[in-house]
Amino acid sequence: MGASKSKCGLVILAFEDLKVGDRWVSDRRIVSLGEIKEFADLTGDFTPVHVDEEYALETPFRGIIAHGMLGLSLLAGLSTEAPKVDTVALVDISGWRFRTPIYVGDEIHAVTEVASVADHGRRYGQVQWYRKLVNQRGEVVQDGMLCTIVKRRVTLSSKNLTIVEAAVSQVVPEPHANIAKETVVGSLSL
Repeated sequence: MGASKSKCGLVILAFEDLKVGDRWVSDRRIVSLGEIKEFADLTGDFTPVHVDEEYALETPFRGIIAHGMLGLSLLAGLSTEAPKVDTVALVDISGWRFRTPIYVGDEIHAVTEVASVADHGRRYGQVQWYRKLVNQRGEVVQDGMLCTIVKRRVTLSSKNLTIVEAAVSQVVPEPHANIAKETVVGSLSL
């Protein structure tokens, strides 16, 4: 079957396409002072180290730094394309570490790796991702685990399969029951 494509032609991965150890690297982007100030406006976090150059110069950082949550938000955006996954929800962030500041002008990219996969009902799977945000010097500025719910391409239906098999065995004579079961099951895309 393979991965599906979006309206733009991008490959969209389903739960079945993801394997432990799969790894992607995003495009790079530069963090601007304008973005940091816009994030302060959006969130209301006007901590001086993020918006006041004179104040920031007197800190151990020696200049304005991005909000930690801006870094996490940029990572979220960068990693939506590498990989492009049919994600339904972000359900957990754990062990998130802010290792080193993100400065104005830093060029960052995201590295995403599948840490674990597990069933989550019939229509979805749960994926644990190890994600890290890396700057132009190769320093990990943030990292940790994110857990998402990802849509399956094919709905699991072992209960329905049992019902279908029982119905087919009552309708189709025994010598052809196996052929009929395969046909019916095949039409359900199990």
